[in-house]
Amino acid sequence: MVVAVLVAASVATARAGESSAADHPLPEMVVTATREPVAVFDAPVAVNVVDARAMRERLSRTTPEALQEEIGIVTQSTRAGDGSPFIRGLTGNQVLILYDGVRFNNTIFRSGPNQYLNTVDAFTLDRVEVLRGPSSSLYGADALGGTINLIPRDPAVTSDLSYGAEGMGRYASANRETTGRAAGEVSTDGVGARAGYTRRNFADLRGGRHTGLQDLTDYREDDADARVRWTPADGHALTLGYARVHQAGLDRKDQVDSGARLVRAQKRQQTDVGLFRYGFSGAEGEVVKAASATTSLIGQTDNQDRVEKNAPTTRRREMDQVVSFGQGAQGRFDFGEWSSVVIGAEYYHDHVNSSREDFNRTALTFRRRAGTFPDNSDANLFDLFAQDTVTPLDDLDLIAGGRYSWSRVNADISQTTAFPRLRATFRAFTGNVRVRYGVADGLNLIGGVSQGFRAPNVNDLSGLVTSGLGGQEVPEPDLKPEGSINYEVGSRVDLSPNADFMRRLRWEGFAFSTMMSDLIARGPGTFNGLTFVDANGNGARDAGEPNVLVKRNTGRASLTGVETAATWDFDAHWALRGGFAWIASRDRVAEEPLAKTPPAEGLAALRYTAERGGWWAEAAGEFVRAQKRLPAADKSDFRIPPGGTPGFSFFHLRGGARLAERVDLTLAVENVGDHDYRRHGSSFNGAGTNFVATLGARF
Repeated sequence: MVVAVLVAASVATARAGESSAADHPLPEMVVTATREPVAVFDAPVAVNVVDARAMRERLSRTTPEALQEEIGIVTQSTRAGDGSPFIRGLTGNQVLILYDGVRFNNTIFRSGPNQYLNTVDAFTLDRVEVLRGPSSSLYGADALGGTINLIPRDPAVTSDLSYGAEGMGRYASANRETTGRAAGEVSTDGVGARAGYTRRNFADLRGGRHTGLQDLTDYREDDADARVRWTPADGHALTLGYARVHQAGLDRKDQVDSGARLVRAQKRQQTDVGLFRYGFSGAEGEVVKAASATTSLIGQTDNQDRVEKNAPTTRRREMDQVVSFGQGAQGRFDFGEWSSVVIGAEYYHDHVNSSREDFNRTALTFRRRAGTFPDNSDANLFDLFAQDTVTPLDDLDLIAGGRYSWSRVNADISQTTAFPRLRATFRAFTGNVRVRYGVADGLNLIGGVSQGFRAPNVNDLSGLVTSGLGGQEVPEPDLKPEGSINYEVGSRVDLSPNADFMRRLRWEGFAFSTMMSDLIARGPGTFNGLTFVDANGNGARDAGEPNVLVKRNTGRASLTGVETAATWDFDAHWALRGGFAWIASRDRVAEEPLAKTPPAEGLAALRYTAERGGWWAEAAGEFVRAQKRLPAADKSDFRIPPGGTPGFSFFHLRGGARLAERVDLTLAVENVGDHDYRRHGSSFNGAGTNFVATLGARF
């Protein structure tokens, strides 16, 4: 085994007079739950928080994998560089991703699994916060299944000069991964700056004992990030940030393996995020408690080379790029101890560039054709929102919020004769009402009703040359927004160290029911009066001319489920954690489950932390049931085995030790039994027995 090691250092300054966290543990806080800081225990919604320490100790390879051990979240992978989160049965453009509170979704996000969560470098994040369930009144369009907020690490800000660097090297045997990261940080006179670079290489992934090496699962990646924070005065802060992820050699394994369409489909993708924010924090007793204004610019580019079976001598090059400009502002106002109001506005503008070039390798000729989406398309989204948290009693919070959303799509689709230009405008009002009641010390009851919506985007409306299995989409300008309403009840228990046999027990459980309406689904249709695409205009169906597919608001569905998780620190050294999630879905039109509904899953882990020596060890097991309840779409999906995806269970062994004052080693043996398994809906099997090592240093 070869371990790639980069050595580095970071600023680690001990503040004089500061007591240790072990002596006075602070409650775990979350921002995404209510758009203002609140203890996780008191959050009126179902949330997950994965901090940098958890990601490091779980040896998470990517941002999607950082969520894999979180109850209520399942990830699916179409490519090795993908990782699409399912939250309460929904994924793709029905789950909203935020980067530092800024909208990451754009107007060409597709339905079903996508790759975008993995275009953020997990090693740059301070934590990931997930709000499970519809949250459009807080965060707007696409928040049907939930909202994921990726929060990057800020540099330290000190008055005196301090500086340093840090580094990390990682190796994994199953795909011969080598990852190296180096970062530096400097701070002085109220200004802190941090910059880093990550380089990654992945070979083809070896599955379990009967799977072996899986081709088309290799890729490479290089990332860069920088962040500056300036505090010119008490309560004021300016933040400037940039992050880039570039991935290359990504293969569309499912379409090549199926043998139906493609000989080759390889892509490069890059995401650039720029952000500027001004933040203000009011003094104790002031009405204006906090305010912020943010400007963002996000570019997402996909370049793909394809060779199709029906044209093996032609290499198709496709380029799709979206540039998203955003502006947002919000303020928090406290009216005594009984009311806290958050008010804000957001505006986002997406511009789409899309092109295609066919190169005939025999005739050596180029032909420019229409891209996947209408070139020079635009989408605009404007929102106004407000939420009030009223506390009439010490142990009772009543939360009510609402949002007005307006969106418009403009696209030139003159490549088709029926619709020379597409203009579509959508409006929506969404709201939520929630309650948190502290029945007793350490026991909270939670309930609420919330709405979600998703406005049709360029991907939905244009249908230009987006080919589906068995046909080709055509434009449909008359779609309506998708909507949902969610009913939820739950409770949290947090018992502090008040008994000899129980140092700390934390438990939470939620039950929910979501009704969805006006779901956008693709099905057979007509174009210019024909059920097939008449490419040569002769009025007759010729070989190779596909069926017409069109998207319509035909869907109604329900999702019902339970989620529970617990952690028990039963003495100073030992801790046990576990959880379980189950969901059932129903398409109320077709009377079958929704596509790719995750199966029931469970997790259990036992951890030992040494009192001295700075080392720890953990055994963690994952248990996933078979998913045999399949709709017609899943039965015809090459990625899903006949009869459904088999269940599986396996366990990992991992641990870490401090080799020196600022040098840490983390080791793991994943999938100890070398079992064959596949996440439901994925294109390839998970790793077999995998030896992982990470060495990090800071000075």
